[in-house]
Amino acid sequence: MALLPDDAGLSARVVADVLQHADPAMTQRKYMAQGKVHHGAAAILHEAAGCTNPADHDHDGNGSMPSFMKLS
Repeated sequence: MALLPDDAGLSARVVADVLQHADPAMTQRKYMAQGKVHHGAAAILHEAAGCTNPADHDHDGNGSMPSFMKLS
């Protein structure tokens, strides 16, 4: 049940209230989705880093991807 209001973009406080949890942090840790793809946040970070094409900057040369690449 926590995923529906989370997916709708409601705050952790609202989700906690609906589920009658006293602590929104516990609601976030235990019930709300984690690891979602955030294309908008990735686009902002790509632009700030001067990346015009994310595929051109997909790793650091050591096989790992920067954090903002994982968002997209």
